[in-house]
Amino acid sequence: MSIRNLKFIALLFLALAGCQPRPSASPPKPPELFTIAISPILPQQYRTQLVECASDQASVSLILHEPQTSFPDIEGLDGFIWWGPPADNDILQNAETTTFSLGELGIKFFVHPSNPINKLSPHELNRIFTGQIRQWMDISPQEYDNPISPLSYPRDHPLRTLLDSEVFENHALTPNALILPNPESMINKITNDPQAIGFAPSHAASDSVKKISITPSLSSFQQPILGIIYDNENINLTNLFICVQSSLEG
Repeated sequence: MSIRNLKFIALLFLALAGCQPRPSASPPKPPELFTIAISPILPQQYRTQLVECASDQASVSLILHEPQTSFPDIEGLDGFIWWGPPADNDILQNAETTTFSLGELGIKFFVHPSNPINKLSPHELNRIFTGQIRQWMDISPQEYDNPISPLSYPRDHPLRTLLDSEVFENHALTPNALILPNPESMINKITNDPQAIGFAPSHAASDSVKKISITPSLSSFQQPILGIIYDNENINLTNLFICVQSSLEG
């Protein structure tokens, strides 16, 4: 066979090979979906950082859940950003969980700006919220002839849980207390009610309310914020919370 024929056959083979369908590339792997619960009292920046860190990882997608209780059912959750005393959280005792320190958050007490009260003792707080003191004039250094209107949260709310354990000293909340669903409504009520006293996370305050000091201070109202994951062998989940931790520290 001549060299010319060999070249023709080689060219024909290459042409036929080029016409064959190429194997398609593997489809991209869908992102791993994580359901993360966030304590309802935390500032917006924690939700923002979670979303930003997830968007930086193509392998991660999020569903954010805001439970209305201190200890939500963890079934179906991959992680939790939690606020409160660590000793109270049974989840932290599980060997399969990993925790990340994400800062601290303090709780403050507020009254209407017209109220001359600037500070209270923990004992006075107890007597106010249990209904033993009902008039501001009984504790005010100035004449302030208004009844006291204590404000609180539903029984299972994280803020109510902390108040129950640290202030009430085995006494019950007065039945005259007005129950409000969240810190935003608490601050709004105090803004418009000269009789009111309530409590909320420090970031929820505004110029429309007055912060009062608790002396001696209740150190228990300054609690850590913890990121908790339930599968410490999941690299994507671990990297997500490392990213949140680094972003908040920065």
